[in-house]
Amino acid sequence: MATNVSIFMSSSSDIIKSNSEMLEKFYFKCKKRKSISKSQIPFDELCWTSFTITMICSVLTPMDLYRYLVEIGFIDTSVSSYCLQCSGQLTLIPSTTVIDGCQLKCNNRIGVNGSTNKTKLCSKKFTIRRYSWFHKSHLTIHEILTLTYYWWSEISQKYVENDLDLAHGTPIDWYNFCREVSEDVVINNSEKIGGFGITVEIDESKFGKRKYNRGKRVEGVWVFGGVERISGKCFLVAVSDRSANTLLDVIKEWILPGSIIISDCWKAYDKIEEHNNYIHLKVNHSLHFKDPENGAHTNQIEGLWNLAKKSLPNTNRSKKMFAGSLATFMLRTKWKGKDGFKLFMQYAAKLYSDDSTTDVTETKRLKSACKENILYFI
Repeated sequence: MATNVSIFMSSSSDIIKSNSEMLEKFYFKCKKRKSISKSQIPFDELCWTSFTITMICSVLTPMDLYRYLVEIGFIDTSVSSYCLQCSGQLTLIPSTTVIDGCQLKCNNRIGVNGSTNKTKLCSKKFTIRRYSWFHKSHLTIHEILTLTYYWWSEISQKYVENDLDLAHGTPIDWYNFCREVSEDVVINNSEKIGGFGITVEIDESKFGKRKYNRGKRVEGVWVFGGVERISGKCFLVAVSDRSANTLLDVIKEWILPGSIIISDCWKAYDKIEEHNNYIHLKVNHSLHFKDPENGAHTNQIEGLWNLAKKSLPNTNRSKKMFAGSLATFMLRTKWKGKDGFKLFMQYAAKLYSDDSTTDVTETKRLKSACKENILYFI
């Protein structure tokens, strides 16, 4: 694949003229050159926004757009650049018969009826979306990029539906797809927290709503979590109950030996110091938020609960959707301060490319097993 992106200005360049000084500078730079490399496109300054996506999809030709998405890692060609029929290298060609404006074609010569003397061109054609985040969708690449960006930016599905003129169920489906990718990210990037001399705050909370909005009865899912002070690394685990056996198993699994663990006075924590050389400090919340003797408090984990609960949608908080919503919160926490949309697209590209070489049944089995425990750790 080419590493340079050719830009041919057309009437769509008006989208650049009418905007900020930075974009005007970009426009005039493009006008003076026939091609411009990735390093010269000011994405580091612009960052990814819905406008950036519209600008790029409008300015670049279909073939250049594909090349650029490959170059920045939004499409992984490690598998899709080879012919399924003869394993030959595929070539990018323009096409007016497909929605993307270009296709991949195999120009490899293959034997006729097994003969090595008589050959013919393979000529097999493939969509540029094969084994990618864009695969098997009737939406344009621009719509998918914008929809994914809106999901990451926590834009309401109703707004997305109106802005992109989509069918009612389309934003719902794509938001669910994004949550599934979030689950893969957090499941496959788990690591333990704590260690000798490192403080970890732990607590449990119920995610749900009060029955009829009255009283203390809450229906929902119990979640147990821990936060490492200073680094802010954390884990959240959906658990079936708050018994000592359940919580201690999670603590031993995800908090390193020798950690200083701070909790409230819930009885399930009474035997923490009997395991893994843990040092256990308690704070009695019925008396004070910070223990006056040892200085123990759980303010950091309490703050995490508030952020996590606010991140969940106001509607459709079913147990089926809970895993994806919790994973999404953890992912946003992990990538805070970074270009999360770009990182998400790059991970999705790799994930869907890997799925092409992974047994589908085994993948579904592993995902199902992970969802049963709903364990997320970042």
